[in-house]
Amino acid sequence: MHDFNICQTVHQQDIQELKRWYEDCKLDQLGISPKYIYTSYMPMSSLLFGPEFSDARSVFAKYVLLTTPLDDFFDELASQEELLNLIELVKGWNRYSTIGYVSERVEILFLAIYKTFNEFAAKAEIMQGRCVKDQIFDLFLDVLNCMMREVEWWREENTPSVEEYLSIACVTIAVKAILFTTQYVLAPKLSEEVIKSAELGEICKCTTMVCRLLNDTQTYKKEKEERSSNIVNILVTQSEGTVSEEEAVEQVKEMLEMNRRKLLRLVLHKKESSQLPQVCKDLFWNTSKVAHILYSNGNEFRSPEGLKSNINTLFYKPVDLSPKQA
Repeated sequence: MHDFNICQTVHQQDIQELKRWYEDCKLDQLGISPKYIYTSYMPMSSLLFGPEFSDARSVFAKYVLLTTPLDDFFDELASQEELLNLIELVKGWNRYSTIGYVSERVEILFLAIYKTFNEFAAKAEIMQGRCVKDQIFDLFLDVLNCMMREVEWWREENTPSVEEYLSIACVTIAVKAILFTTQYVLAPKLSEEVIKSAELGEICKCTTMVCRLLNDTQTYKKEKEERSSNIVNILVTQSEGTVSEEEAVEQVKEMLEMNRRKLLRLVLHKKESSQLPQVCKDLFWNTSKVAHILYSNGNEFRSPEGLKSNINTLFYKPVDLSPKQA
């Protein structure tokens, strides 16, 4: 119990640091509510709760917070010129000052990304003993390029195949980018051989699939109204009237369960040849469990009403250590 109260104090310090970072990055000017600080921090804080995991919790939460305005930027707010400008800036991150900004909101968003990713890279270099800044920016660039592809589908009123949709949507959910970056500050040294291994690739693929399918089963009605791509709506459209929404949701849930079971086998299976630390495997499995919590009854990240009491208990309600009266 005493250890819980110590961890709770550390988490409160983490949250205060996130609030300062949020203000420094001017995320409020991008329409991001400060309530997302808690919903971004809570997933990893409940799984990596020890004081020694403070950097991993920080990286995870900040990355999630940065993808929130990014989603809105690509889905609703930005012009084609702004989207291309942001992609060009991230692609040329080491010479961004020569590229310039087409709008103030591009400048705010890019500088938040640039400063934060440099912070991630500095922490990762200490843990890994090598510079991984290029890898961190490249993972993020993949997310942006795939988001741009989704915008093209929407503008062209094009419905992709299920296979094409999943190849793009499993990147835009940013699970791989977030978890690979978090691993750099969480795990023991990870060689490029391990990062590019088939084992980690399969674990990552299953995790992103679980998170994407969970998201899609909760957002398909909203995305149907917005004409955005979603696997449920794609299955219904391509069936030409032979599959209802309810049947499509059941198909997606079957895919989801298949990937969840496969992920669990990969995480628990002890391979003598495996070079992947168990803490890395657990990060992916635990992320899939968090996704189940966030998307089991709607979208708890965007509308975290159901999490309010848990947030208060986890971060601000200490365990009473006073002796009980007989």
